[in-house]
Amino acid sequence: MYTEDKRTGFSNEGFCVRRNNPDGSVPSVTNHLGFTGTANLTGAIATDVLSYRWDRTGDFVDIVVDMTSVGTAHIATVAEVVTALNTATPFSAVFLASADSVTGRLLIVNAVAVENKTELEVQGVLAVLLGFGVSGDATAIGTAWVTCFDDSGAVGLPHVMKDKEEIEQESGSGAIDMMIIDAINKGYSPSLALTDERYDLRECVEGGVYDETACSYTPRTTDQPYAPMCSLEVFVPKFGKGSSHRGDALSYKQYVIASMTGYEADMTFEVKAWASYGFECNATEWTDASSVKHNACVEFDLTVAEALALGVPA
Repeated sequence: MYTEDKRTGFSNEGFCVRRNNPDGSVPSVTNHLGFTGTANLTGAIATDVLSYRWDRTGDFVDIVVDMTSVGTAHIATVAEVVTALNTATPFSAVFLASADSVTGRLLIVNAVAVENKTELEVQGVLAVLLGFGVSGDATAIGTAWVTCFDDSGAVGLPHVMKDKEEIEQESGSGAIDMMIIDAINKGYSPSLALTDERYDLRECVEGGVYDETACSYTPRTTDQPYAPMCSLEVFVPKFGKGSSHRGDALSYKQYVIASMTGYEADMTFEVKAWASYGFECNATEWTDASSVKHNACVEFDLTVAEALALGVPA
């Protein structure tokens, strides 16, 4: 593991964003939530795939599940989808589906022990139909990370503070008794700059619809006020004191924000200047299902090998 020393950060390597579960929790190997109530499977075809990957390692693996005959008139309940998934051998060999006891949503977990695996991503047509990555008023897109390493510009993590208070009581003689209430860090307002436009990132952070075939993006309307909850990870390379080359990172700092919302920042197209793109976000403390409060951001020092395993380019 990384040990504290005199290394210092320079620039940033990039960041990645993913959708959270519909209840705001972070998707994991044992906690992947989909739709509740009923799912509209009208668009399902026999060759639809659910693609998955463990711990951001390797390529996504495709599972084909025929959902065309599930439900009544292509409208399926959670129980009907659970039965269909668990009786499909390609799915049941990897996952186990059930109805979550707390939310009633479709829940998938690993069917067999996956040694040392802590993270799961799902994507594909079937993942969307089954509601994985749906959040707020945003439609499902799956839970795969959207990475921004080559397109990353400046990244800022300004604090959101509750200011210090000084409460005074003055006597008739002018003497003052004072109570000081300390400032409190309530969270962060991440500011993410990009060197290029990314519709897939806008869809993940803002919601709306990204049509990859038509190369178009349609934002949410004012009738859809609730932004999706996302997770953010920022990576900063660290170098030794003295002279270094940009490719000689000795370690990395990782900033993990488990719950945030965001929107696209103002765009500018100035004369003789590169266009600017970016996102303004809001990340505050959050409370998990066990009523435990968590800070908005947790920092980790990583070795180079640990950072590479999380998708940071070599």
